Amino acid sequence: MYKILYLFISLIFISQTNLTGQTLNPHSEEDLIEFSKIFSSSNNNYGFSKIDLPASYNLKMFTPPIVEQNGGSCVGHTVATSLSTTYNVVNKTSEFGRRQSHRFDPYYVYTALKQQNDVKCSIGCECGAYLWDGIELAIDFGIKKKFVEPKLECRDILTSQMLNGLSQKTSHYTIDDYYSLINYDENGKKTVWELDWIKEAIYFGLPPMVVIGVGSEFDRVTSSGLYQLPKSKENENGLHAVTLIGWNDSKNGGSFLFQNSYGTDWGDNGYFWLTYRDFNNNAYWGFIIDKEDYSDWKEDYRTNSYYKGGVYEKGVKKEGYSYEGEINKNTNLFNGKGILDTPTATAIGYYDEGHKDGWWLVCYDAYEKDGTRVPDPFYGWILFDQGVIIEKDSFGFTIGATNNKKTLIEELNLESYDLPISEEPATIDDFIQSDLDFFQQKLSAVE
Repeated sequence: MYKILYLFISLIFISQTNLTGQTLNPHSEEDLIEFSKIFSSSNNNYGFSKIDLPASYNLKMFTPPIVEQNGGSCVGHTVATSLSTTYNVVNKTSEFGRRQSHRFDPYYVYTALKQQNDVKCSIGCECGAYLWDGIELAIDFGIKKKFVEPKLECRDILTSQMLNGLSQKTSHYTIDDYYSLINYDENGKKTVWELDWIKEAIYFGLPPMVVIGVGSEFDRVTSSGLYQLPKSKENENGLHAVTLIGWNDSKNGGSFLFQNSYGTDWGDNGYFWLTYRDFNNNAYWGFIIDKEDYSDWKEDYRTNSYYKGGVYEKGVKKEGYSYEGEINKNTNLFNGKGILDTPTATAIGYYDEGHKDGWWLVCYDAYEKDGTRVPDPFYGWILFDQGVIIEKDSFGFTIGATNNKKTLIEELNLESYDLPISEEPATIDDFIQSDLDFFQQKLSAVE
């Protein structure tokens, strides 16, 4: 389904010449009016149950870890961040490692939206994209998890044929629709959703994807995280897409919290704040997704050579284990790249006919299910040779120091993890007890 009828305006572009480097001309008033005729806008509070909203709240416990984008890939990062956050809320996933392992792929979005005949798009991430096209991609094809094949980079291009070929990995992660939080009438007057409606969307796990105009000051946002949007188009360097993940009614008279994609050295550890007034006056667009039934985001499934479900050893299901990735369709053995979750850890790596092989990225949970902090959980690389541990390399620091599981349960009334049971099991000679004992050794770490 395509709401976008005009492809000549609102290109969100970031050059690789500096951190932001936006070079796109701003929207004209006529452009904003025309686009408002295309987008749907909910006339009520999106169907959320009325609740007493807290004075401050954010989705940091569910968002994927902050990364630094390549070039002008902000659209891909914003779409992937928003959908990853909703996925984690739906699946009750708050641990750092699991949020990292199961994040959606921003470069799947970027490479699918590239203009194939644009010279600027040939190698680097210098090709712009429309934010709504990224959302439409998730409607039509779904979205791929980052740590399943293929690995996508700026130079790659995904054609429609290629997207169809990836459907076994993406079609279970689709959305139904999306709504605009910001619209413009025939006279160019802007209407923004009521503040509580936006807060409710965030609270219920639907972080809005937002387009803002940024100036040169955006490169220099300090650790306070406060940023004031340019008051006029003449002061803008271009447009940028970011994810709205929280609010605080007391901060600077009331502010929204955004997750950016410039790395953790930028701003307030990768985040920044906009006051409610500044957002209402100067933000260009904001979108939230709509999906009636999230069961396909949670359920096990199997296609020809791709599997998401429980882990079995000698025909017996291993409690608390799950796998998503490639399999040998003839033998049912895990074979290729995949994501493995155990009761206490998550790992990313390759299988060779049922045996872990090569370097695996392993991250142990920082919290027990009752909220107890795990001392020095391992986070690093493990080298396997046909299932046998050869070498380990710890990153030397502890993950998840700010994750508060107790607060998570109290505020969102979530239960403990309930991994699904597979209908069509794959078999594997998987983690043995000696592996688990090894991983659980207390390694030196820095809080």
